[in-house]
Amino acid sequence: MPSLFAEEIASTRLTTLLLTSMGFDIASSSFDKAEDGVFFWALYPLQAPEKNKEILTN
Repeated sequence: MPSLFAEEIASTRLTTLLLTSMGFDIASSSFDKAEDGVFFWALYPLQAPEKNKEILTN
């Protein structure tokens, strides 16, 4: 029986693959830890990186 951790990794990889195929870039530098201990990441559309930089800096 696979561990819950292994299932979570597989799910995260599948989600990353799906979002990347939809035109989103998963920025590895945007990994952060939320207050409740849940990890999350920001999604950046590949078409307009300069707009995302503007949004993040404001």
